Amino acid sequence: MRLIAALLLCWCCFDLVTLKKSQAAELEVEVVGLRSEKGKVRLGVCKDMACYERGSGFFMNIAEKAQAVGVVFTLKDLEPGAYTLLLFHDEDEDNKFKKNFIGWPLEGFAFSNNVSPGLGKPDYEDVVFTVGETQTKQKITMLYW
Repeated sequence: MRLIAALLLCWCCFDLVTLKKSQAAELEVEVVGLRSEKGKVRLGVCKDMACYERGSGFFMNIAEKAQAVGVVFTLKDLEPGAYTLLLFHDEDEDNKFKKNFIGWPLEGFAFSNNVSPGLGKPDYEDVVFTVGETQTKQKITMLYW
């Protein structure tokens, strides 16, 4: 009887792991339009509006070496759902997004859905996108002011 119970438990756990893996998705983020090969391109991934509004507390925070042709981030095993992306070109690799004394960006920046902002950060509704159960792609052009 214990053997049967143990086998059933193993079978159920295996099914849960298989189900979770089958629901995992992949996100490919291609960043183009870099003005130099200096530094790194930093990507912050948010799973909710609060993270996006704060610009911190990222679900994922990763960086790739800047290249003239651009950078590709491949994020694997994401849960399907709503996400936003905030990016910047950290040319001096100080891990900080630089602005001048009136708040204008001094480094390249970008948002998911390739949204170009007006005089402030774009609305959450404009940058949020859905990752489904298959591969999702975002092609984003870095902006410099």
